[in-house]
Amino acid sequence: MKKLELKDIQSYPIGENGLKCYSSGEYTDELPELFTINGYSIDCKDTWVWIDVLYELLEDVSPILHPMNDLNKAIVVDGYNGGKEFIPFVELAKVGYEEAYQSYWDEELTKDIGSCLKSDGSYQLGNFSYKNGMFEMLEYGEVIKRGKLDPFVEIVHIPLNQWKYFNLLNQWFFDYRGLIKEGVAIDINELTK
Repeated sequence: MKKLELKDIQSYPIGENGLKCYSSGEYTDELPELFTINGYSIDCKDTWVWIDVLYELLEDVSPILHPMNDLNKAIVVDGYNGGKEFIPFVELAKVGYEEAYQSYWDEELTKDIGSCLKSDGSYQLGNFSYKNGMFEMLEYGEVIKRGKLDPFVEIVHIPLNQWKYFNLLNQWFFDYRGLIKEGVAIDINELTK
């Protein structure tokens, strides 16, 4: 089984409104049931997380994250959006439209949020798309005719500045690294059942 490493969680926020975790280590009795990481400490052989005045081995910590299939569901994240519900994929699409077209979001597109998850596991809302770990805008080009074959519409993929989107996924505690599947993180939805 995979062990949690610092590289797996270092991009998530820490401190107030930071990454929340459970512990299964030797100091579990001294820790609150649910805690927020306040910092990290690395010595010769181990990585530790700092919780108030206590430390816990990183390998004994289970971060609580949203699975990627929560992208089209209303969520609440402490310290974001005034504590109000929002739909992450809509927020990401707004950023994409602003970046690609220097234009603002058309609220009419939010009507399609229920169908933005595609059968191949990708997401698309309007021209904004997330597939295979890449955010992009899709432009529909000319209809191309190929002799007697059926015509098709050319699709142009406009790459976007990926750091903006993954920074938001980190801020919202999304598991785009597959830590839940690896068994080293907890699906936040399992806590509310």
